[in-house]
Amino acid sequence: SLNAFIDFDHPLDIFSHLLVGSEGTLAFLSEVTLKTVPDPPYKTTGLALFKSVDTAMQTLPIFINKGADAVELLDDASLKTARYLKNPPFDYKTIQSDMAGLLFEFQESDNTALMNIEEKIGNWLKKEGCAHVFGPTKDEQTRVQLWKLRKGLYPTVGALRAKGTSVITEDLCYQYKDLPKVVKELRIICQNWKYNDAVIFGHAKDGNLHFVASLDLNSSDGIDRFDGLIRDMVNLTVNKFDGALKAEHGTGRNMAPFVEYEWGNELYKIMWKVKQLVDPKGILNPDVLLSKDKKLHIKNLKPIPIVDESIDLCIECGFCESVCPSTGFTLTPRQRIAVAREIKIHKNTKNIDYNNLMKDMQFHSVETCAGDGLCEITCPVNINTDHFVKTLRKKSHSKIAEYFAFWTQNNFQLVQRILRILLRITSWGSFLLGTQTIHKLSGLLNKITNHSIPVWNANLIAAKKSSKSQDLPEDLEYIIFPSCVNRILGANMEGEYLSKILVELSNQSNIRVSIPEKNDQMCCGLVFESKGFEKAERAISGKTVKMLYNLSNSGKIPIVVDASPCTAHFIESGQLGEN
Repeated sequence: SLNAFIDFDHPLDIFSHLLVGSEGTLAFLSEVTLKTVPDPPYKTTGLALFKSVDTAMQTLPIFINKGADAVELLDDASLKTARYLKNPPFDYKTIQSDMAGLLFEFQESDNTALMNIEEKIGNWLKKEGCAHVFGPTKDEQTRVQLWKLRKGLYPTVGALRAKGTSVITEDLCYQYKDLPKVVKELRIICQNWKYNDAVIFGHAKDGNLHFVASLDLNSSDGIDRFDGLIRDMVNLTVNKFDGALKAEHGTGRNMAPFVEYEWGNELYKIMWKVKQLVDPKGILNPDVLLSKDKKLHIKNLKPIPIVDESIDLCIECGFCESVCPSTGFTLTPRQRIAVAREIKIHKNTKNIDYNNLMKDMQFHSVETCAGDGLCEITCPVNINTDHFVKTLRKKSHSKIAEYFAFWTQNNFQLVQRILRILLRITSWGSFLLGTQTIHKLSGLLNKITNHSIPVWNANLIAAKKSSKSQDLPEDLEYIIFPSCVNRILGANMEGEYLSKILVELSNQSNIRVSIPEKNDQMCCGLVFESKGFEKAERAISGKTVKMLYNLSNSGKIPIVVDASPCTAHFIESGQLGEN
């Protein structure tokens, strides 16, 4: 922000404001305090479809004049990505070539003002040639779906690329009145350089466009085409439309060669002078934002090798990281995929880096992935990294491990009894020797056994032996199936596991429920499947489903499972449906 030189007088004020937009080239920022804006309690969201970008842009002043808080442009290719939504707000097959959409949202502190907008906006848009309007609506589920379409565009579009290709993304800024012409000319540029999968979307209200396409680094002319594309985009933005090469994303190394072209030689020299005064050795983010290498944008390009069908669509956007249980402990799903790709790249070299990667991957990925599939929920293209990790686990098993897993499922009741006894012994030891002593001893064992033995936690309480239920009554309303986790670890300080408490509550409410007599022999199989033991999983889950099917009178009596992962595994495996 060179305007700091004329906005402030004190050197520290000038410098602190020069840091804005410097991307770490002038200082390392260790802490940031954000000033937040109000979040109005009432919101209504809608999607308007138009036959062309031109028509869509003609309605933009309506949204701006009426005080829309957000107006997002989606081209036809963007709209077609609705195919990845489980409950899309519209039929993506009806989207025709050159169509465009405007996703809009109004926010108010007064619900009455919002209702007035909802009543009238449909008529306003139809007068301007709107083909169809979805909403606007305050319904939270519908609003989330509409925003999911927009927010997931970058990774979703990236998933449409051919396997083995990389993803490029740029964000450009123009006067919003120029957007129809800009979109047309950007498409022509993409066609000229054979980027036929390019998608354009962005913050229409602010004149901000995002451009996403796949980059083929495997072809001989891939880098040349990328160079031509970037140079044409730069020329279009700077010369023809007097736009900005960056709007909300950093300049980085991709646009660094064009900073002088955009800002002019005089301002560019001032930027370099500031950089050299603050960082004379050039150690702070070298080549980011400021670079003397005019071909930097076509160097050190990151390849994305084909690794496994279950993860090849990933563009490492990081949406999955917020829900992964191992985040901060070992790796996130995105990081596991990134490391797997690095291993693929270095596989043929067999150098030290490769060996270290393989060693670290075993613990940080194979052994510590929770295997819960939560990453699939937040992934815009439904990638479940758990499936990939399970493949790795299966490959790493020895014959002894496979035999032990099969023996365990065949003696599942005995194994649970042993685990409960071990938990009680450790609890007694904790009572006699003190929690800290047991914690330290278990920590030592954890280290010696390479984390095979867990560190003791005083909150782990062994469940009491599950009492056998009586014969299932004829008027039974529900069958309660306790998960093996709750059967072993318990649920309260007295060791009463969750399902038994549920039965007692149901009895008091005159709801006829019962726990199967042989529940200790049953398991959904998730504990084996998550570790990659397919043979053991199929054996015990098949046996369990058969018993539950018979007990439930061929599926007529509902079965309640006390752990959602187990329920999901029953459903996703298709076992219940097959029976």
